Amino acid sequence: MIQQQGTRLLAGVFCQCRSAETHAGVDPGGGCGPPPSASPQLASQDSRPGSEILDHPCDMCGGPEQEHRLKVLFQILDVNGDGGICVNDLTIGLKKLGVHRTEHELRKIVKAGDKDLDGQLDFKEFVHYLRDHEKKLRLVFKSLDKKNDGWIDSQEIVQSLRDLGINISEEQAEEILRR
Repeated sequence: MIQQQGTRLLAGVFCQCRSAETHAGVDPGGGCGPPPSASPQLASQDSRPGSEILDHPCDMCGGPEQEHRLKVLFQILDVNGDGGICVNDLTIGLKKLGVHRTEHELRKIVKAGDKDLDGQLDFKEFVHYLRDHEKKLRLVFKSLDKKNDGWIDSQEIVQSLRDLGINISEEQAEEILRR
C-alpha cells in the first residue's frame, strides 16, 4: 500500500501532514482552508507507520514550519551555495537524499520552475514549483484513493486503471505497488 506521506529519510524536510485528519475544513486535494486552531501534537501518540514524527500544519494552512522545511531543503539542494539550484545542484543534492533522477528529468524540473529563465531556481521559484507540484500530486493521490482512507491499495489501482479502459490483474497491481 502507498500512504500519503514523505519518506523517513526526508521526514524532517517534507510535511507529514495528513490533511483530512489534522486540518478540518482543508481540501486534501490542494485547496486552502482555515488554519487549524489546535497546536501541533506529537505523532508518537499516533499508531500510523512513520508517525514518530511531529505532526504540524502544512503549507495548505500556512504553517511557519513548512517554510522552514523548504528553506532547509533549498539549502541542501543548493550544493554550491550560490542562491540558486541548477541541474548540477539537483543531481548532487538529490543523490545525497537518496533520490535518483535522469538528467532529462532534472532539466524538466528546472525548466518548469524557472520563471526568469536564468537556468536555475531561486528560492521563490523553488517554493512555487514545489507547492504547485504537490497540489498536482495530491489530486492524483485523491483520485486513486477510491476508499478515501489515505491509502492506495491494489484494488484501487485495478479500479482506477479499469476506469481508464485498462484491465490488469490484482497481481499486476500488487507489482505496481511494490515498485
